Amino acid sequence: MENQLEHLQICLNALIEKFNAQSADNASLTSRIQELEQEKRQLITQYDGQLADKEQNHTEQVNTLQATSDKQINDLKVENTVLRATLIDTADAIKTLLSRLPKVVQEEIEQ
Repeated sequence: MENQLEHLQICLNALIEKFNAQSADNASLTSRIQELEQEKRQLITQYDGQLADKEQNHTEQVNTLQATSDKQINDLKVENTVLRATLIDTADAIKTLLSRLPKVVQEEIEQ
């Protein structure tokens, strides 16, 4: 009976050692999980910050391109208006000059 009690005590001690080892492993794993979760939160925060920066840069670039293209379009419209007016004035001047030419010269020009 004493042998059985000793054997039971040995088994119980072994189980206690295993339990303590498992508890230590569990505490270590729990600590590691917390570290990884903190690292994950930091990475998400960094990613969100980088994404926000890229979105802001993209928006600024789009706005700059839009402003530049709007200015170029307006400049071209102004230039077009000036050139049209110049063309009309030139055509009117040519018509006036042609009307002053003698009839014979006009007929030669038309041929």
